[in-house]
Amino acid sequence: MTLYFRCWLCVWFIFALACQNRLKDKIAQKDKAIDSLNQKLESVQAQKIKIVWEHAKAKHAFQGTILVASKGTILLKEAHGLANIQKNIRLSPESIFPIASLTQGFTAVAVLQLAERSKLRMNDKLTVYYPNFPYPEVEIIDLLRQTSGIPDYLTSFYTPKNQPLTHAYKQNVIDWLLQTAPKARFPAREAQAMSSTNYVFLADIVEKVSGVSIGQYWTENIWKPLEMTRTYLKEPKKSLPFLPATGYSKDFKELADESYVDFVYGDAGIHSTVEDLYKWEQALYSERILSQVAIKQFENTGLLKLKRPTRYTMAWFVENATQVQRGQWLGFKSYLARNPALNYTVIILNNNQNPYTHTLGEALQTVLRGENYKLTE
Repeated sequence: MTLYFRCWLCVWFIFALACQNRLKDKIAQKDKAIDSLNQKLESVQAQKIKIVWEHAKAKHAFQGTILVASKGTILLKEAHGLANIQKNIRLSPESIFPIASLTQGFTAVAVLQLAERSKLRMNDKLTVYYPNFPYPEVEIIDLLRQTSGIPDYLTSFYTPKNQPLTHAYKQNVIDWLLQTAPKARFPAREAQAMSSTNYVFLADIVEKVSGVSIGQYWTENIWKPLEMTRTYLKEPKKSLPFLPATGYSKDFKELADESYVDFVYGDAGIHSTVEDLYKWEQALYSERILSQVAIKQFENTGLLKLKRPTRYTMAWFVENATQVQRGQWLGFKSYLARNPALNYTVIILNNNQNPYTHTLGEALQTVLRGENYKLTE
């Protein structure tokens, strides 16, 4: 190799290296510009979210806690109002609320976990677990997707006058259905209708299969792994680990802190915070509590016999590609929305049964989708 050629090769190498470094610099500058733009967009989005939140407090007497996040960044986490008016205890993002129907998501995940461990099958008929179950075609998947046709105990269950109960328990509801066999609303998988009874039976199946109470199962398999330290199940004759917020009517008159069906479980019963619920929702993007295959099942709506897509997954309504849960209990309302495609989350917990709670959730979603939202009076 001649000296001339070696010199030329060195010059070419230096030139190529300089070009590579310049390209890296341009890419870095472009990435920095994109990051800067994203930060500006997040800032604008956060400002709009703040306006919607302030409007809810000022014009709709809303009180409660809220958490709004986009792409893993929390844009708003605040509390407004009192956890207890009589004791003048203010709400904070750590305040605990009964989450009502949002409980059903935890029940569904427990069932999916047991299915992954081959402890049960999604197409198991309920007669496998209850030989005298009055609806022989109903399968576990029907309970999860609300396609069983089983009547809702909240509107049908009653206690005979000669058997007065201070509280109804899960077993009372199960015995009622097995013994009275009320008429099904429709044949399994031919329609869809919400029935809290479905999730009561799912909780009971989890206990039968796992050998532990539903509260213990949730604690060991979901709450502890996700470090949900302020989440618990309210159980009879057990002291609460943390005092929850008191529930009020919209005019702030205190309501009773217990309902006749507080201890039924599966469809409701869990108490939690916006922070813990965010940990739970974010876990659905990973494999910390479910495999991605199971998560897809969790999000899949399935088909009815009528070949019509259902609008309900396993504990979620599907609206505009967003999974939504809405809950209501004595003096409380709850709301959780997540959009996996846009990667945003809205969590709201309210303790004065404010009818604006769910409207607030929809408004915040509108902002997160980049759409215009008109504030309502």
